[in-house]
Amino acid sequence: MLNMVSTMIRAVNEVSSHSKNNFLEDLNPLSRLLPCKSVEEMKSQLIIFLATFCKHMNKINKCSSNWVVNDVVPFIEENYNDINLSVAVLAEKFDVHPVYISKVFKDEVGDGLLDFINRTRISNSLILLKERKDCNLDEISKEVGFSNVRTFSRVFKKYEGIAPGKFKNMI
Repeated sequence: MLNMVSTMIRAVNEVSSHSKNNFLEDLNPLSRLLPCKSVEEMKSQLIIFLATFCKHMNKINKCSSNWVVNDVVPFIEENYNDINLSVAVLAEKFDVHPVYISKVFKDEVGDGLLDFINRTRISNSLILLKERKDCNLDEISKEVGFSNVRTFSRVFKKYEGIAPGKFKNMI
């Protein structure tokens, strides 16, 4: 039971750095569990803690998920051409766990985070392919943030249904 409480405390610390102290101080889970004399008492205290924890997390999620649309999406749109742009880099930039930013992003935007990055890159590659007919695929792939032309081609075909070379020849 103490391990469960410890895990929840770590989750609160990771997700809610700005309000974690008040929540944890108000709830004070360890001081509630330590005086318990039976497993049943511990169980009832843990149920109270879990319910309070869930309410707190729902409140955080409702209040703080707008940052995805307001901050993460514009950041991706401005930095899509960075070869190092990834879920891990975004999580570090916005000071959250990669799994958390991915989940919140999917909940808010409807697309997976990596899918959104790749779609943004492919959308911009389409513009470049139309505007710069003299550029080769390797130049374009690097310009939109892919580390190599093979990855670019695979992702392009996934989203557009056609190889980038064939697309370029069609325009």
